[in-house]
Amino acid sequence: MVNKVQLIGPLLTKGPQLTKEIISDSLKETAAFAKGLIAGRTPVRTGTLQKNWEVTTSERQWETSIYQNRLEVSNPINYGIYVEKRVEMVKRSIPDIQNHYSRSLSQNLKRLA
Repeated sequence: MVNKVQLIGPLLTKGPQLTKEIISDSLKETAAFAKGLIAGRTPVRTGTLQKNWEVTTSERQWETSIYQNRLEVSNPINYGIYVEKRVEMVKRSIPDIQNHYSRSLSQNLKRLA
C-alpha cells in the first residue's frame, strides 16, 4: 500500500521565492516607516536636516535559505552627526523600527493563510 502526501499552499509551492518577497516587502515598508519616524524626531530650524534623511535597504543571500537584510539610515548634511549626538533621533528610533519590522513580517506572513 502506498500513501501519497500532497503539499499545498503558497509557502510549499513557491518556497524560497515567496519567502524572499515577504522579507523584501517588509523591509521596504519598514524603510518608509523609519524615514518618516526619524524625520519627525529631527529638530527643525531650516528644515534642511529633516528633509535630507535617506534610508536604503539591501538584501544578500548567503546560502540557499539564509538572508542578510540591512536597513541603513544616513543624512548627507554635515552637521547631522552633531545633532544626532545631542538629540539622538536615530538612536531613539531603533526599537520602534525593529518592532515595526517584526509586525510587518507577521502581517505579510498572514498573506499565506
